Amino acid sequence: MTPEGKIQREIEVTVSRYGGIPVRLQSGTFYTKQGVPIRIGIPGIPDLMWLLPNGRVVFCEVKTATGRLREDQRKFINALQELGYEAYVVRSKEEAESICAQEI
Repeated sequence: MTPEGKIQREIEVTVSRYGGIPVRLQSGTFYTKQGVPIRIGIPGIPDLMWLLPNGRVVFCEVKTATGRLREDQRKFINALQELGYEAYVVRSKEEAESICAQEI
């Protein structure tokens, strides 16, 4: 498992402990046996959507302590925030706990 994958799993457990449902949002390019690229999802979409109690929805891009956002990820997070959604770059389960514990 990648370091980012380990953080993502820890975040998913944390969200669940707060009574939420973590939903993975998939995107990327995959290749058929013949080498044909198949794109799925929306480029830049955050890794997770958290469905929290009381109708709270949070989008989360998971990064390691030194990980950087790609331009499409930054733009997607900004667009979500402009629409009024909570959208964060989360680098640890502790950051996820802090976000989940916020009273909005």
